Amino acid sequence: MVSFSEQSLEVLGHQDDKKILVDQRNLIGYVHSNRTKVHVRFWLQYKGRGQSHRYYIGVWPKRSLDEINDEVKWARRLLHDGINPTLAKLARKKEEAQRIHQAFADQEKEKHKSLTVYDLFKEWLPKGVRRKNNNAELKRLFGKDVLPYIGHIPVSALTEEDIKDVLNRQIERGVVRLATRTLADMRQMFRWAEKRPPWRALLIQANPALLIDNRIFNPEGVSQKRDRVLSPAEIYELAQAFRTTESDYLNAENRRHAGRPLTRRAQLAVWICLGTTCRIGELLKSRWDEVDLYEGVWFVPKANTKGAHQDYIVYMSDFVRKQFVQLYEITGHTDFCFPARNYETRATHVCVKSVTKQISDRQTMFRNISGSLKKRPANNSLVLASGTKGAWTPHDLRRTGATMMQRLGIPLDVIDRCQNHVLQGSQVRRHYLHYDYAKETAQAWDILGKEIESILQNTPTNLEDSIRRIRHPLNNSNRTERYSSFML
Repeated sequence: MVSFSEQSLEVLGHQDDKKILVDQRNLIGYVHSNRTKVHVRFWLQYKGRGQSHRYYIGVWPKRSLDEINDEVKWARRLLHDGINPTLAKLARKKEEAQRIHQAFADQEKEKHKSLTVYDLFKEWLPKGVRRKNNNAELKRLFGKDVLPYIGHIPVSALTEEDIKDVLNRQIERGVVRLATRTLADMRQMFRWAEKRPPWRALLIQANPALLIDNRIFNPEGVSQKRDRVLSPAEIYELAQAFRTTESDYLNAENRRHAGRPLTRRAQLAVWICLGTTCRIGELLKSRWDEVDLYEGVWFVPKANTKGAHQDYIVYMSDFVRKQFVQLYEITGHTDFCFPARNYETRATHVCVKSVTKQISDRQTMFRNISGSLKKRPANNSLVLASGTKGAWTPHDLRRTGATMMQRLGIPLDVIDRCQNHVLQGSQVRRHYLHYDYAKETAQAWDILGKEIESILQNTPTNLEDSIRRIRHPLNNSNRTERYSSFML
């Protein structure tokens, strides 16, 4: 029998390879030697149920002799109590692994508890939503109106009141429709989070955006749906306002302090919207290769339309053609009818909100503005009917044109086609009936154009002479081929 000590083990050499060491506690060590080191593998020899068993303890010097002795004592206590030390050791390892796993889980849980609304937005944006322009408008909206106020709040701590605070800030600014859209976007984001870990576990109060009552946007219960229609008197007043503001600006002694008139491009956009009942965004995205002034045709690709459902053709009235002719004399050297201000460096169309902003800047009596708009005019030069009927927007011109068509006796289904509405009806009917109503819509636009000219009391100029003054070959063969399939 050998009594093990650190000194007795350290003197072992290559000559002791495969030697077996035994002490009085039935602790056995098997010596293994290689070229550089000597190792001793220890196990406890014991009997159970008439058989000899081994309980492996470890290898010296990887484990110190003190650690080996402590485990021997532990194993002998278990044997005294009738417990298999090997099974106990496996159970202890399993328990330790579970403890470590739980510690990591708790750590991860604590980490997830600190995830904020900003963290959720960063993950939702590329994975849960896909909109035009690579979600550019969504980034702008959240970056300006949402994240600065609740982005730092942990998702688990977000409350209904936090979201209300965001919406109330927008409502106080007078942008109720934007607040409505903000709430819809937030509801979509949290609906996405409700279905996915780790966000699902963090939404303790479920979707907090669903707790917001839509009455927050309209506490009086009054319909917020716009129904503004310009009267003939207001249309005439608008034309006069354009002339007056331009004249006052040109004759001003100091133009820096004079109210800037609506740009000529924006004025033409107003009349085109009114004369075609198109959406302002469809017009501002248009390209000159989609406009044929000789044939009086404007092709609107479905990519530019709301919902991108269907292409459509606008057959210009003389009134609308005159507006496009004047516009071509201003922007015909570019690809776009309404090019961006920095077109030379960024060849694209103007921002689709630009005309709306210009018109809104000249009706500030209806807006909650503290101080002047930076580098933008702020006056009431385009307020109509002394403000008694409220503000007007470019989209109201679309409604006004359609209402004028209705008043002039044009059938409702033709008006719908002039506005490129997706018509309701059975799928069978939409599948088999493909007549394009080109004749009827062309007549409707012509009637509307004549009515507008009558209101404005503007004697039409010789339209063909105006077109001939333009040197650009608008009637090239490629353009004729492009539109031939759309016209009967």
